[in-house]
Amino acid sequence: MDVLLSFGAALVSLRLAGPLVRARRYAWAAGLVSFAAAAGAMAWGAAHGWDARAFRVYYLAGALLSAPLLGIGSLSRLGKRWAAPVGLGYTGLAIGIAVAMPVHGRFGSTEVPRAQVHL
Repeated sequence: MDVLLSFGAALVSLRLAGPLVRARRYAWAAGLVSFAAAAGAMAWGAAHGWDARAFRVYYLAGALLSAPLLGIGSLSRLGKRWAAPVGLGYTGLAIGIAVAMPVHGRFGSTEVPRAQVHL
């Protein structure tokens, strides 16, 4: 059931992101695509077992990018011009952190791993 729920959440998020791109709401669309990637990583981990790659995608997309990108979209909608450059810088920093961070421990189950154990 976890696989189906995560996969469904990914599909719904991608479906909602399309109209946002057409309306030039790029940060909100990126936030929903990020959520879709995190949900897809959860589906993969639940179906095939977690590994370091799935955990990195889940941590980057779910923990580091989804909420900040949605917040940047809201600030941009309110006319805060500084939000887009700050968001772009933060996104680059978050991607760098997720790629460079060492991942420790064994992934032995289909349960969502705790970040405290593996980072």
